Amino acid sequence: MWKLVCAVRWLRVVVYALALSAMTLNVIGGMAARRQVLLSQGRLQQPASSKPPPSSASHTPISIQSKVPVVAPPSGVAAPPRPSQSDKRKGALRSITPFQCTAEDLVHVVFASDAREYLAMMTSANSALHNSEHPERLRFHLIYPAENSPGPLCDLVVQFTRAFPGIQCEGQEGDLPGGARRCEADAGPEGGCYCVSQQFHLVPFRATDYDVLTHTTSTHMDRKELLTGVNFARNFMDDLLLPWGVGRAIYLDVDTIVQGDLANLWGTELKDSKYFAAVSSCYLHMTFWFDFNVDIVKNTFSKNDCYINAGVYIVDLQQYKEDRVQKRIESLIVQHQHKKIWKLGVHQSSFVLALANHTKVLDSRWNFVQLGWNKALHPDRLKAAFVLHWNGERKPWLKNGLYIDKWKPYTLSRSM
Repeated sequence: MWKLVCAVRWLRVVVYALALSAMTLNVIGGMAARRQVLLSQGRLQQPASSKPPPSSASHTPISIQSKVPVVAPPSGVAAPPRPSQSDKRKGALRSITPFQCTAEDLVHVVFASDAREYLAMMTSANSALHNSEHPERLRFHLIYPAENSPGPLCDLVVQFTRAFPGIQCEGQEGDLPGGARRCEADAGPEGGCYCVSQQFHLVPFRATDYDVLTHTTSTHMDRKELLTGVNFARNFMDDLLLPWGVGRAIYLDVDTIVQGDLANLWGTELKDSKYFAAVSSCYLHMTFWFDFNVDIVKNTFSKNDCYINAGVYIVDLQQYKEDRVQKRIESLIVQHQHKKIWKLGVHQSSFVLALANHTKVLDSRWNFVQLGWNKALHPDRLKAAFVLHWNGERKPWLKNGLYIDKWKPYTLSRSM
């Protein structure tokens, strides 16, 4: 009897197991069917697969880090890698992506110096290139004294171009070491000379062509090295560059390091009567520079106005010429001979006064000053600045220079 009871119990267990299995399969089947419905309705996403999806014309790969679609370079053009900060320190300099340079895309940057500061000029240009997303857009116009040979400056340009052959526009074959050459003969208007490539344009300045410069004076507070004729060249940039088709330009003093992308400064809107843009330096006011007993000064400025530092600026040269700014500067210099208008300053004071009613004020980061004398500048402000400016006597290439650590990474001897 007991064997019959055990057989019945075992049969019940088998029946229950079969019933449970059927229920489980039914639930799973229902879930699968439900999942297919949701997928077809777009209400459920396919789980990520360890295998890449099949390629198709509409598929765009996504960068996990940036979440930005990765755009393939044009056919036949390999996109160079983005230089890292460590690469920049080692001297790597190339375009982030190929760029087709047209006349409208170029960013014209102007320096003016004599042989004493050619190395400083090239250091500043080097910093601008290294901190530009598209260094091939930059075009440097290097103004030098016409009475001097362009050879020494051109040698520096050749050296630079040989060290960084990768700066070139899409499809451009220039800027290669094999094309490097010294520029001896005159070429183009005013004897200008393209040295190595069109990225560096050497522009001679003949101070003797401008009689007004014979009327300039200085005080005991002015640095005598600023009395050289080439330091007045920026007043005449319209004469020097408009014949070359340059209608707008960024000017930089040679004692600057560019930490931002000058293409952003190039995008500054200049319209109506505001065809000149610079930074106001509020640690000094106009009373420090100008005599407010003179009518033209008190009718132009207020005593609490911040001084405009012309070590970094952008200007529309066509409007500058049409407004006859040169004539205004000449008139102010002549008036200054008879009645003192500015208390100090050689060329900058007349320049700032002549452009006062046409000045747009830039973000102060485009000309962060005081590095040539103030030893207490905050590191965070130095880091945030777009352009560092060593106005003052303690230049970073001198033994007693300040903030040399900001200058040295871009000196040619360390970058090449």
